[in-house]
Amino acid sequence: MPGREAVLWGRPIPPKDDAPRRSVLHCLRMLAPFHEAVPKDGHLESDMAEGERQFYAFIKGLYGEMYSDPAFFLIPKEEPFKGDIQFYAAYLYELGIRAKSVEKGVLALSTAAWQEARGAMGRLGLKGDNGPRYERLKGLGLDERPEPKLVYITCRDFPKMFYGLWALCKAPESPYHYMNYLRADYRSALRGAPLPQDIFLTLTPDRAHSARVLHRAMLEIGAQWELTPLEEIVWGARWQGAYVKDGKKLLGFTADPYAFSLLPRAGEEIVDPTYEEMRSVLSKLKEEM
Repeated sequence: MPGREAVLWGRPIPPKDDAPRRSVLHCLRMLAPFHEAVPKDGHLESDMAEGERQFYAFIKGLYGEMYSDPAFFLIPKEEPFKGDIQFYAAYLYELGIRAKSVEKGVLALSTAAWQEARGAMGRLGLKGDNGPRYERLKGLGLDERPEPKLVYITCRDFPKMFYGLWALCKAPESPYHYMNYLRADYRSALRGAPLPQDIFLTLTPDRAHSARVLHRAMLEIGAQWELTPLEEIVWGARWQGAYVKDGKKLLGFTADPYAFSLLPRAGEEIVDPTYEEMRSVLSKLKEEM
């Protein structure tokens, strides 16, 4: 996607005392690159493709607005604030998974389902009334119009974006369903799971190189790659996975834009391993096999 490097690495990491912006920036960097992946579900492919572009732009813009003004989005400076950041994307997901239809860019769900979606937001454990947060979404163009039996939802600035929400929320069920949604990862949603290169794309170039070297080496010794689904993409959320052979875990790893770590079966975590450290770990693995 043009300009992706500028978005990912063009902003310096805010200082530690600006925790909200650090966390919002983490969300931006954990988004997948935009790749259209249109499901064959009876909707016009042109509508679905445009809807995917628009929903991706909405989510990316949402985090951009949060980064510019966390206070406006009711994100407190003190911990905890993850739920405050997650609220907006999480609410759209709750709407999407309960929706009955999306036609002409209008998302429709029963009044009962809409009320369930709002009730589900209590799981984030936020303090106070969520009314002001819904107002922030309204300020971003979201319009919820209750009728006697149905609630119709549209977006002023992105009139087809709910096709994109539909594509993510109605994707085949898998352990990575919510993670694919949070990352706006249409390709992974359609196939059910992310691939190793999806992780590499969220890392800084030097860390991505280390991760690729490790991946190639582990495949060469016959190991399989396993990934733990992410439940959030805010600060502190890290890719977690392992390489397994014959049912035995050989080596674990964690990764995010700010660190890439090896987790040997014996020994301490190795953060941002050097070439020599990587070679030593792999050599020991081969000796044990």
